Amino acid sequence: MGCVDATPALVRTLAAACAAASMARAAEALGVDKATVSRRLAALERARPGLFERRGGRITPTAAGVRALEALATIDLGEARLRAELAAGPQGSRGVVRLTVPAFLAAELVLPALPAFAAAHPEIDITLLATSRLLDLARGEADVAVRNVAPAGPGVVARRACAFAVGLYAARSYVAKRGAVTSGSLDGHDFLDFEFGTISGPGLAWLPAAVQRARVVFRGDDAALLHTAARAGLGVAVLPRLLADHDRELVRVVPDELVTTVHVVVREEIRRMARVRTVAAWIAQRLHEARARLAPGAA
Repeated sequence: MGCVDATPALVRTLAAACAAASMARAAEALGVDKATVSRRLAALERARPGLFERRGGRITPTAAGVRALEALATIDLGEARLRAELAAGPQGSRGVVRLTVPAFLAAELVLPALPAFAAAHPEIDITLLATSRLLDLARGEADVAVRNVAPAGPGVVARRACAFAVGLYAARSYVAKRGAVTSGSLDGHDFLDFEFGTISGPGLAWLPAAVQRARVVFRGDDAALLHTAARAGLGVAVLPRLLADHDRELVRVVPDELVTTVHVVVREEIRRMARVRTVAAWIAQRLHEARARLAPGAA
């Protein structure tokens, strides 16, 4: 394998694997499957040995690997700067802004407000990328993003917008048939999981271990899919309170919940453009206005 094969595409896979907590999350960030990530890392290991080590299931860069990742970040920032210069209109006030949010948030918060935004800002065209895949803003895959984790590394800036809460829900018909769920356990129950991995954190730290003892009958890449599956009575799911609290078909099966912070993330190279500032401020305002629905009772 030659240099062209090894860099920069394979090094980008290494960057995702080092940054992610699992191979599944690295694959989700790259928009591929876990097998592809493993194949790329193996190819990189053959072509350029000594860039990383495998420790307890985690990928850790060596000193040479750190230098390679830093060089890749410099290349990506230069490409992003070039794209921004080519895309900029007069003072950046007119043109397209690519906004990425999870599909369920797009349906609940963004799409209903777009007509008013378009009327107020006819000079700005929003391209809405409704996906739970973590698009790489530093590489120009999107301009503004809504994330529940503030990204680390160069090329982006993030600011807190609001809190976001999720809990465990199931259809009333499912609970009537299969019985109650006990906090800390899913023994004897069917579970509906996210494709990129089980959600965990303060309040739901017990969930990954409990899922190992449950039967996972469905996996989806967006909360809207899990919501639909839960309503159909397929099993227990972690759902945003925004979707589930007011759904009469569902019942919250345990009081435990996870509350995280939502951030609005912007490409650093274009964050001062008027149209980008306008869209970032608008989506932050939409999140702020919906804070009581996103995390009821949170500060």
